Amino acid sequence: MSDALTTDEVSAALATDSGMWALWDPEAIERLADDDSWEADTLEDDELVELVSAGQIVPVNIGADGSYQFVLRVVDDTTGGLTDREKQYVSDSSAPYLFVSSGSVCLSGLECVSAEPVGDVIELPLPPGRYQATAHLIDWSAEPGATDVNGEPTDNALADFVVLVHPEGTPAPGYRTSLVTFD
Repeated sequence: MSDALTTDEVSAALATDSGMWALWDPEAIERLADDDSWEADTLEDDELVELVSAGQIVPVNIGADGSYQFVLRVVDDTTGGLTDREKQYVSDSSAPYLFVSSGSVCLSGLECVSAEPVGDVIELPLPPGRYQATAHLIDWSAEPGATDVNGEPTDNALADFVVLVHPEGTPAPGYRTSLVTFD
């Protein structure tokens, strides 16, 4: 894999029954856990905050279970990331979280966080290093034409969440460590 970072993205519907989604690196999780006993969704909040502070997990936490459409986008600078359409319908954005990559980035419900990505997980390659991650809540239903006559999203509707991963800026920002993603 090249060390050069390019813009890349993946989109999928991701479900959780643990009340939280997470951005994570499988190699970092492998170093923390033995596959037989460690499960991220059984950790206490203070243990999760330690992982967040270390850049090993970035929470996407709205305090509810469910299935939502996510876009995970890796971008090569800190000046952009959201499309013009997404910018029009952002209802909330997180402060930046630290994310430390060993070579890839995954996004899933907290219960799917493991050394081996399985289940409803989206994954992108990401060169090793320090990054900042931000989550954006999109009010996709406010866009004209985003819903059909039954109120369901159309094929061209925006995602519920866009999670951006940028290289860490200089100087590094103060990073959010709260498990609650949005204020």
